[in-house]
Amino acid sequence: LVVNLAYLTSKDKNSPSIELLEFNKEIERQKSSLLSTSISEVCFIVEDIDKTYSEMLAKNVRFLSEPQYFDFTEFGGHKSKAVYFYDLDDNILELMQIIK
Repeated sequence: LVVNLAYLTSKDKNSPSIELLEFNKEIERQKSSLLSTSISEVCFIVEDIDKTYSEMLAKNVRFLSEPQYFDFTEFGGHKSKAVYFYDLDDNILELMQIIK
């Protein structure tokens, strides 16, 4: 086997599953970048992004920037604050706080 798979699913039928991959042998890796395509992106919704950011920063999590404000209301979206960070395997993940 080259890879182990695990699926995280929700009782909510409208929520997508998350597929986790664990490679059992060394494969050629490319550094994650927001300017290139990848398999997927995982975004975690948080209640207080500034607090979460500070707590994670204190634990030496590497971020690409400070939390940024976004307003997509003119496009039918919402207001939010978001920030990207690296996991232990250098994958890029996202934190987002929806602003009401």
